[in-house]
Amino acid sequence: FGKKLCPMPMFLQKLFFKHDTHHMITGYGTGVLGEAKIICWEVGAGAPWWNAELYLKFLFVCLFSPSLAMDAFKLRRTQHCLSEVEYKLLRTKMVDEVEHFVN
Repeated sequence: FGKKLCPMPMFLQKLFFKHDTHHMITGYGTGVLGEAKIICWEVGAGAPWWNAELYLKFLFVCLFSPSLAMDAFKLRRTQHCLSEVEYKLLRTKMVDEVEHFVN
């Protein structure tokens, strides 16, 4: 995932790794539109309750682009979130193998 610009605590590394893996699995880009879709996709999957920031962003996306938010949210309701999958296990898998956990 590239060179780190600054040191990050392990919990953030794990969080970003799973978030970036979601991008690869869904095919959503990393621009503003792609990030908006990923937010809705992760909320639809049942992101952990303690990730309140994600839920606030979801409401923001719903206000400005309700159709985008609902399309990504509905897609995710048919899949599973990687938040419950062990980080160490994910690091040993290829993208096609990780898709097994999601679908």
